[in-house]
Amino acid sequence: MPIRKEDRKFYGSPWRALSRRIRFGRAGGRCERCGAIHGWLHPQSGKLVALTVHHFNFTPGDDREENLIAVCQACHLELERPRHTASARITRQRRKDAQRPLLLLQM
Repeated sequence: MPIRKEDRKFYGSPWRALSRRIRFGRAGGRCERCGAIHGWLHPQSGKLVALTVHHFNFTPGDDREENLIAVCQACHLELERPRHTASARITRQRRKDAQRPLLLLQM
């Protein structure tokens, strides 16, 4: 997942070390949801697996191990789907609101 600009401060070298420990130490290089193996082809999608670390509570900086899970891209997208859906809804509404003054000027 791309890291939001405002959240980049949470992802320095301590995060990289923690992420590596979660993905390869605790999870043994496997997705903790579906078991897909890092660097191998995903059993369902056939795409190369790259493990990432997901925050269960969607709070960067809350790096307690019980809040983190090593997941493949497919599982990460599935876990993030509610947040992406809400974000997309907000973006669509903002675009619609921004166009209202333009529509009034055209009348």
